[in-house]
Amino acid sequence: MIARAVPAILRTDGLRLLRDQFLLGAATYVAACAIALRWLVPWLQQTLLAENGFDITPYVPLGVSYFVVVNASVITGMIGGFLLLETREERTIKALMVTPTSVGAQLGTMATVIVVMGMLIAATLSALVGVGVPASWGAVLAASALGAPTGVAMALMLATVASNKVEAFAVMKLTSFVGLLPVAGWFVPEPLQYVVGIAPPYWACKIWWLAAEGDASWGWLVVPGLLVSVGWIAFLLPRFRAAARR
Repeated sequence: MIARAVPAILRTDGLRLLRDQFLLGAATYVAACAIALRWLVPWLQQTLLAENGFDITPYVPLGVSYFVVVNASVITGMIGGFLLLETREERTIKALMVTPTSVGAQLGTMATVIVVMGMLIAATLSALVGVGVPASWGAVLAASALGAPTGVAMALMLATVASNKVEAFAVMKLTSFVGLLPVAGWFVPEPLQYVVGIAPPYWACKIWWLAAEGDASWGWLVVPGLLVSVGWIAFLLPRFRAAARR
């Protein structure tokens, strides 16, 4: 039953995505910005150093990690959240509760697509930006994989709290500070910095920062990063189910 349901779910969500020009435009916009940054960052480095004597080189990995890791999770989370919200509005989720196809199949398919797409988008943005990127592609892929589940948590939050897309935009505005927490963490000394780890993107960004400095000790960060993401998803999942029943 699940094997037959998954292609139908993917086909339906694909058609919804193609109908929504805003979501497609947002993904295109981020890719265009990544290409622009490839030339903008070196120009800004040279200009500020020559005219103001300020070297932004140490801060480039911070800015690029935010753009790549956080933006990839925001884009996939926003797309997934809007698609889940549409299934709520159309009462598709509620209907699935009384059919042989479980809600778990819908959510599992959505979560898998979000994670895979989040990883692909982050890795693609890394290649497009080209500056401030760790030399180790293992670290880039680890950061991309660790940031991807954040998109699942964001999708569940949007689809749970908001009742329509207008409310979803408002929720995104109110929670946008979460994406800035890793940036704030950069300026906080360790171990106090790890308090910022309540925000899932922090751990992926931290991997990026360490690897960009040539520090190979980033591997241990994968475990707390996964635990935080899984914790948020476990917290939001029953609340989404409850909202879908209403």
